[in-house]
Amino acid sequence: MKVAAQLGVLMCVVSAFLAPTQGVAQAARVPPLQRLEVYVGPSSLMLLGPVSGEIGWAFDVGVQGPLHATWRWMAGARLAMSPIAPEMFGGVSAQPRFGRWSPSVGVELGLTARGLADQGDRLLMELRDVSSRDLVPLYVALYAAPLRFHVSPRWRLSLLELGVGTHVAPFGRYVRLQLLLAAIGVAL
Repeated sequence: MKVAAQLGVLMCVVSAFLAPTQGVAQAARVPPLQRLEVYVGPSSLMLLGPVSGEIGWAFDVGVQGPLHATWRWMAGARLAMSPIAPEMFGGVSAQPRFGRWSPSVGVELGLTARGLADQGDRLLMELRDVSSRDLVPLYVALYAAPLRFHVSPRWRLSLLELGVGTHVAPFGRYVRLQLLLAAIGVAL
C-alpha cells in the first residue's frame, strides 16, 4: 500500500511537469487532442485466478495529454468499491480522430491493492493462499475504446472501454478484466 501511495505521488508530480504553461486565451485556440483532458467514470473489475475469482465496481478518474501526433499519455486512479482497493495507473494510447469519432487503443501499467477476497471454505482458502503467495501488485493491460466520441470541442463521451491484462508476476496466472461503462472527459 505504501508503494501505491508513492507511485501516486510520483504520477502527480510528473503530470504537473507535463502540464502546459500557456495562457487561457492561447489554450482556447489549441485543438482538444493537443490539450490535457480530465475524465471520470464508473467501471467493473474482474480478477480471475486458478481457483478463485472476484468481481466488483470501481470509479475511475484520470488525466491524459499529447505525446506526438495521435499518441497520448495517461495517468489516473481507480477505486474499487467492493472490496475497497485503490489502483494507480499510467500508459500510452493511439487516438486517431475521424470527425467526432476518436477510437483509442493502448497499454496500461498499474499498481493495485486489489487481491483475492478471503471467501470460500477452508480448502479453497488454503489453495488460494498458495496460488496467490507470489502475486505481485504490478499489472499490465491492453485496452480498447472503440466508442469514443467528441460531443463538442471540449467534451468527450466514451462508452464500454475494455481492458484485458495480467499481473506482471506470476505472468498469466491471474487475468484482469475491466469494463469502463461510460466516461465523461473535458479538455482543459
